[in-house]
Amino acid sequence: GMRDRGVDCPVAAISFVGANIMLKLLSDAEQKSGKDYTSRLVSSQVVPSYREDSLPAVREYRDAMDRYRDAVMPPDSLIYPDGKTPDTEYAPLPYSFVSFEGYLNAKLFVAILKRMGADPKRYDLAEAALSMGDFDLGLGHPLSFGGAMGRRQASNEVYYAVVRGREFVPLHENEWEAWVRR
Repeated sequence: GMRDRGVDCPVAAISFVGANIMLKLLSDAEQKSGKDYTSRLVSSQVVPSYREDSLPAVREYRDAMDRYRDAVMPPDSLIYPDGKTPDTEYAPLPYSFVSFEGYLNAKLFVAILKRMGADPKRYDLAEAALSMGDFDLGLGHPLSFGGAMGRRQASNEVYYAVVRGREFVPLHENEWEAWVRR
């Protein structure tokens, strides 16, 4: 809408939009219309970019995605809540912010389960998480729950990505001013 009207201001999207899907839809629309829908588009994320391979967690995630990329699940192994099965085979998606966030969630959950010991109980889960102290999932900074404020969120970090070459790339602190003043 805005770009169709000639408005060229920055446009922001938040993480639950699904950056990779949004970018595909906008890129497809660009090809049809000849207009530029992705310039000055910034997306906020709750995880760093899956392209930041300087981070151990990103390298682990990408290795895991590559290792299982060719795994194809038959349609009858997936069952939707309504009891139906899909008509097509499951095809893994490429790297994405959503799957990286899921990978980190699983990694954290495993760490909490290990802390709970050999006989974990559901009612011990919150206490185990809140008592972990500082921990590192490989993101380059400590995370933590609990503390004096009873934190229920391990990180307050927000990461930004912009479109370059038809893909989202990290927008680093020192790039903000130059990016906005284009």
